[in-house]
Amino acid sequence: MNVSLPYTECYVKRSFLMGPRSFNWGKDEMIPAVLLSFKAIQGEAPLFEVYLPEYQACYDKVLQCAIFDRKIIGATRIDLDDVAYWDCLSDDAELHVKPLRMHMKMKNPNGVMMTGDYLWTIDWRRCNVPGSQWNVWNEHKQKNFFFDEKTGVLCCGPNNRIHWFDKSLSHQPPKAPFFKVFEKTWSHENELALGKATKWNYDEDT
Repeated sequence: MNVSLPYTECYVKRSFLMGPRSFNWGKDEMIPAVLLSFKAIQGEAPLFEVYLPEYQACYDKVLQCAIFDRKIIGATRIDLDDVAYWDCLSDDAELHVKPLRMHMKMKNPNGVMMTGDYLWTIDWRRCNVPGSQWNVWNEHKQKNFFFDEKTGVLCCGPNNRIHWFDKSLSHQPPKAPFFKVFEKTWSHENELALGKATKWNYDEDT
């Protein structure tokens, strides 16, 4: 359920630390924090644990749209569907970091362009809940995270919704993708039988 995150300093909206009835979805006082972990619950929006140095306290279950990279934010309302596309596909998640320094551009579900520098990626492990799409490959979606340069809010999106730019490697202008989604399950063992060989390297006995 919980995935430890790389050290990431941030700010959290004060009202989101006071319970759901107090949430202010627009301008708010910001509290310095450090991201600690990502909490995955299948079928729900992800939650985060943060450390609050000024209070010498850890606070669990912070919504993504309450996490920013700056102390002063604008008055524009930012909701859950402004920062991400999909809920968690499984209760079991893992962290990995793409080994490139990439700048990201993503249109959020409301059609607004969000841009920022890549942080890290959350992907999904096995989920035994009926209806889960963790291994339905044409529906499987990673969560790639970045702070939006304009608003400062923590955003994420799947690979197919993001334009990735690496200053050293990327072509300018980029080619139009011709890609299709991966759909099929493959196996190395469909027609391969090794069980009757007695030698350690599977060579047939002579």
